Amino acid sequence: MRKIFNLMILTCFAVIGLSCSSDDNNTTPVDPVVVEKPLELIADQTEIFAGDTVKFTARSEKEVVEDVEIFIDQVKATNPYTFEQIGQYKVTAKAKGYKTSNTVTITVEEKLPILVLSIENPLPIVDRMLVTFIVKDNNGELVEDAEILLDGKKTMNPWPAEIGEHSFIATKEGYQTSDELKVTVIEPEPLFITTQFGENTIMEEMDVHFTVRDKNNTIIKDARIFVNGHSVSNPWKATAGQHLVRAYKDGYITKEPLEITVNAYPTYTGFYSYDDQTIEVNASELTFKGFELIDSTVYSLWWENTYSSNNQGYCTVEFLTPAIHNPDGSYTAVNPSKTTDITWLNARVYDKDNFWIFSSSYSEDFTGIYQVTNVSGRLGYIHANYHLKTKTGANKPFEIEFDGDRKVINYNF
Repeated sequence: MRKIFNLMILTCFAVIGLSCSSDDNNTTPVDPVVVEKPLELIADQTEIFAGDTVKFTARSEKEVVEDVEIFIDQVKATNPYTFEQIGQYKVTAKAKGYKTSNTVTITVEEKLPILVLSIENPLPIVDRMLVTFIVKDNNGELVEDAEILLDGKKTMNPWPAEIGEHSFIATKEGYQTSDELKVTVIEPEPLFITTQFGENTIMEEMDVHFTVRDKNNTIIKDARIFVNGHSVSNPWKATAGQHLVRAYKDGYITKEPLEITVNAYPTYTGFYSYDDQTIEVNASELTFKGFELIDSTVYSLWWENTYSSNNQGYCTVEFLTPAIHNPDGSYTAVNPSKTTDITWLNARVYDKDNFWIFSSSYSEDFTGIYQVTNVSGRLGYIHANYHLKTKTGANKPFEIEFDGDRKVINYNF
C-alpha cells in the first residue's frame, strides 16, 4: 500500500514538471521600442511668384537630414520645386526614423513684371550733378511715375548728387520692385572758363567764344556751356544783362562761375529827307573805299550807307579825308575821327531795288560833321554822329543824320 502511494506522488510531480516546461517554450517575444526624431522643414522662400522655384531643407537637431521626401498638399514632389500656379500650398517632409516635419506654407502670387532701374548720366557721377533715373520693365518698356527710393526713402528724379555711396530702388504698384542700384558720387575735377575778351564786359549780339580748361590748363573741347543755368551753344550770341557762366563735363564742374556783363546796344536816332519826304533809319555802315587821286593830291575815300527802317531803300554819302604819304611811298588813311578836314562829295538815295531816286551834284554846297565818339563794344563797330545838309540844283533841301553804332568795313579804328 505504501509503495502504491509513493508512486502516485512521483507521477504527479512529473506531470507538473512537464507542464511547466511546456509553458516556458511557448512565450511570445516583445519587439524593442523605436523613438522617432523630430524633423524641421525650411524653405528658402515662402512668398513667391508663379514660375519661381523653392528649395527645401530638412534638419534634425541642427543637422541636415538627407534622403527626405517632400510632400506638397500630401502629394510627393521634387526638391527643388517650381510652382507654376498661383495659390497657397502646404509642404511637409518625411524620412525614415523621423517624425513628419512641420508644415511650411508657400504663397504663390501672379507673376508681375520686374522693374529695372538705371541712370541716364554717364559715369562718373560727381557732386551736385543732376542724376536722371530711368525705369523700365524687364521687357524693356519704359515705366512712368515709378517711385525712386534712396536708402529706403522717397527721393526726387532728377536727384542732386551728394558725395558718398547711395542705394536706390524703384517701386510701383503692379510691378516687382527693382534690384538695388548702387551709385557712387565723387568730388568733381574743377573747370575754369574764360572768353576771348580780356575784360568780361561785351555788347549784346556779339558771338562770345568760351574756352574751358582743367586744372592743368589743358583745353577741354567738349565741355557743355550753361548761361544762368540754361544750356547754350559755343559760341553764344550774347544777350544784354548780367550773366553767370558755367562749364560742365562728365567728372568735372565749374566751381566758380564766370561773371560777364553784356551791354545793350546804345540807342540810335537817324533819318534822311529829300523831296519833302522824311525816312526813318535804323542802321548805317562806314566803308573805306581806298585812295583817290584828285588834282595831284591823294585822298582817302569813304562811303556811308544808311538804311531805312522799313527796308524801302537807303542813302549813300561819299566823302574824302586826307591821306598820309609814308616814306616807303604807301599811304595811310586818316579816318573821320582824326580830322575835321572832310570834303563832302555826293549824296544819293536809292529805292529797295537799288535804283537812284535822288542824287545831289558834286558842285553843290554841303555842310556837315562826322564825329566818332568811341569804338563800340561790338567788334568792328564804332559809335559816331554824322549830320549833313545840302541843296539840289533845283534848290530842294536834302538832309541826313545818324547818331549810333555803325559797322566799319575795310578799316580798323
